[in-house]
Amino acid sequence: MVGTGHYSNKCGTCRRRKLKCGEEKPECLRCLRAGIECDGYAKDYRWIEEGRARSRGRNSGRSAQSIPKLSPEEEDDRRKPQTRGGPRVIPRLLNTSSIPSRYSQADQSKQLLLMEYKNRPPGAQMLRNLSAFSNDVCICFTVKRLFDDGPGILGCDHQTWLADIQKSDTTSVSYVALQCLAAAFFARMHGNLPTIMDQGAALYGQALRQLSVRINDQTTCFDHANVSATMTLHLYETIMYSNRSGWIEHAGGTGRLIEMRGPERHQEFPDHMYFLLCRFRIIFRSLIERKRTFLEEDKWKVLPWAKYPETKNSMHYLQDILCNFPGFCEDRLNIDAAAAREEDVTEQWRTLEAKLITNFRDLVRWRWQWDADNPDVAYEKPVDASTSLSVDLDGPLFESILHFKNLNRATELVLYNTTLQMFGHFYEDITKKSIYGPAMSIWSPIERPLPRNPLNLPSETLTTEDISSEICRSVEYHLHASHASSGGFALMFPLRICFAGLCILSKTREILWVMRLCETIADSTGFELARHMFSLKNLYNGQRINEVDNYVPPEIVALIESKEAKMLSR
Repeated sequence: MVGTGHYSNKCGTCRRRKLKCGEEKPECLRCLRAGIECDGYAKDYRWIEEGRARSRGRNSGRSAQSIPKLSPEEEDDRRKPQTRGGPRVIPRLLNTSSIPSRYSQADQSKQLLLMEYKNRPPGAQMLRNLSAFSNDVCICFTVKRLFDDGPGILGCDHQTWLADIQKSDTTSVSYVALQCLAAAFFARMHGNLPTIMDQGAALYGQALRQLSVRINDQTTCFDHANVSATMTLHLYETIMYSNRSGWIEHAGGTGRLIEMRGPERHQEFPDHMYFLLCRFRIIFRSLIERKRTFLEEDKWKVLPWAKYPETKNSMHYLQDILCNFPGFCEDRLNIDAAAAREEDVTEQWRTLEAKLITNFRDLVRWRWQWDADNPDVAYEKPVDASTSLSVDLDGPLFESILHFKNLNRATELVLYNTTLQMFGHFYEDITKKSIYGPAMSIWSPIERPLPRNPLNLPSETLTTEDISSEICRSVEYHLHASHASSGGFALMFPLRICFAGLCILSKTREILWVMRLCETIADSTGFELARHMFSLKNLYNGQRINEVDNYVPPEIVALIESKEAKMLSR
């Protein structure tokens, strides 16, 4: 039509960002690769002449005979009632062998990415409009605020987990647990509403009773709904923090369920998904207790991905290394106990030192590969003193902050830095020397990659201050409004370890900033656990996450004790 401009076929996101769009449907490939939500495509509009439309209506009786009749099978399918979220289609995990060989390697990656979207259960896409939970305001609010911004540090898509719960009956243990979590989160984010908090507590008790019955029943003890419920109740405790060890006990219960089911049972959907969602919780609990976890066994690092090895990503490989660390802590406790009995422990110390160096080298290799896979993953941004979180009364704490391609890459880097710092501190505490020299000695300078971005690469010159600074400079991106809940959850454990590193360096200004930051996370994201991160050393008879807690400056100890006294008096 003359005077009418051509309407773009781009998706809404690419049109807004003024980028070329791949125009794949239902979501374009550019948005999927960037890890951002695709706004989809504008609907096609057609002009209809009203006169002709009415004429067709008058003649509809004559044309009805031309409408093809449905077969008996099709008629039965049409009359079948639909379950919430659509038909119960269980997607298989992706397999590149299903992609035709005529595609090039680049095209195969593209097809695999599109298949990943298409193979998600119907409820996962439907959850974007929350129609599945429209009868529960608390669940709608929680899904939108807590789970609508990607996988975060858990390494798996929350939407798929929620879709699996949504398909279940509203009286099922997984659904009741979700109602319990939703009530707690809604109440916390609206000024601690007492009525809804009480409702959440009642649902919590109901879920525990149902879970106890199911676990003791041989016909339901292996059901993945039990894993879903314990995982949800763990989240409830991180929000409510009703007692000091509740969230840890639920993580332990989740671990026992996963171990009881065995690695072979977690190869297909949805069991594989629940394994991924629970994995870090199990590791974190083992770090708190300083006891080795079953996840360090090779079969738990291989068998869950045996059928679809291409689905194992960089976060999963990083967790393979991290899950070994609790075992080293337990080994040290055993060696100390043997030394106290005046036994010769020289060989045991030598074995532990060798294990630490081997795992540290694996961590370095992981970092180099991650850098090669993500060369433009981050960039620096000046600190805006008027709006930035990275300031205190004395001004900005850093010259610049870090922004990332997406939240997944940011959480991977922060967890890597946390693991790096833990290994470094642990090795130095038992040997009184740095781990970087003996670990990095097998690579000559020419074998090491050059920096591709502003992030630190492992080297002999890397310091605790460098690692802690990189974690702190990533905070602002994690707490961005677009993914504050997942980002805040992902930061709690790294900030706890970063706090220990800052204590070694006696960085009082940064220590106080991190403590205030955790209170901000508790208020803005609802995770009350963040407010208590620095009293974790009081758990389990005074055991500490990290030996470096011994370096906490006296003024910081006094401040923590003062805060704890105020909390107890409430």
